[in-house]
Amino acid sequence: MHTIRHTPGRTIHLYGNALTEHKTHSINDEHLHDLLLEATKTAIEGAYGFGVDVPVGAATSENGRILAADYAKDNLIGDERAHAEYMALQKTHELHHNASPDTIGVTLEPCFNCQKYISDNPSIQLVTFVLPIAQASLRNIVRKKNGDIFQKSEQGELPFTVVQFEDAQLAKIGGLLLDFTKRDLETKETTVDLLGLHRALPAEFRL
Repeated sequence: MHTIRHTPGRTIHLYGNALTEHKTHSINDEHLHDLLLEATKTAIEGAYGFGVDVPVGAATSENGRILAADYAKDNLIGDERAHAEYMALQKTHELHHNASPDTIGVTLEPCFNCQKYISDNPSIQLVTFVLPIAQASLRNIVRKKNGDIFQKSEQGELPFTVVQFEDAQLAKIGGLLLDFTKRDLETKETTVDLLGLHRALPAEFRL
């Protein structure tokens, strides 16, 4: 559908299969920020709580109301599907049986498997994230991939709008979470330097 690298304050209107800029916009900057802030706080919670997975968080919403948030647990629970997006959507349906989440926000660009899983949830119309997955591959946390979610979206392979939400503070926190994470690409064993992370995080984000 649509692909947007979105800076808060830019006025965007989405409808049908067209994307134009107008005086009004249907992308609510405040809501996307709040959703991604919730995802970021959840990622930090995962890092502090266990520190055995890449600290990625995701949060869902419906009609501007945040429904649920969770963090990656694939190593923790021994299920390779259990990335943050999967966990957040599972939690959404556990907590809200009749929910139809229309938006999911993630601290890191969804991987190919998560893109497919999100696509299998037909109510999701918008996927937003802060950091591109290339930031994780630069730190040797994930293998470098050919292409990204933007290319797949622009080729019509994804049934939802993709928005990279540009926010300096959220990007900084997301970068710190990756900076203090080490992952063996063969075994997928992951460790988080919690002491280093704690010292680096702004006080308001420390647990």
